[in-house]
Amino acid sequence: MPYATAQDMLDRIDSRWLRQLVYDNNTVATEEQFLASARVAAMLSDAAGKILASARQGERYSKADLDGLTGDGLSFLVALNVYLAAGGLACVRQIPADKIAETLPQYGEALATLQQLQLGNVIFDIDLAADAGLPHTQRYARSPVVCAATPLFGDVYPCGCPPTCGTTETCCD
Repeated sequence: MPYATAQDMLDRIDSRWLRQLVYDNNTVATEEQFLASARVAAMLSDAAGKILASARQGERYSKADLDGLTGDGLSFLVALNVYLAAGGLACVRQIPADKIAETLPQYGEALATLQQLQLGNVIFDIDLAADAGLPHTQRYARSPVVCAATPLFGDVYPCGCPPTCGTTETCCD
């Protein structure tokens, strides 16, 4: 499900340019036709899928996280969805990439943002996202290990106990 609507596209991008991308017969769509276009809806969904795929990289976000964005974070997500969808519309019409970048530089920025999102260099305004995907340390409860085990390095035993605890006792009780 897209994060933006066709109306969001019209609000953020020159509608004259967008509306010429709806039909393949050089007919310029009206705003009503643009809003009802299956092609526009498909491009919005495709773009949302790309965003979700990039956001899930590194287990930074879930779909619920993105669905729950509000305020400026939501506005950023909507804009990203809009610019990717607009670029997708242009690609369907086989407009060369350099022409798309010339006419709609936000498309190139949106593609770069997806890459940065995958790497974790750009994050959405979700508290847990700042630490997601990073290595974490976790302390585990000690388990009974027989100290007679062969030391791994010098006098360090797998259970972490000193070598004097005996061969039949369990360590770390």
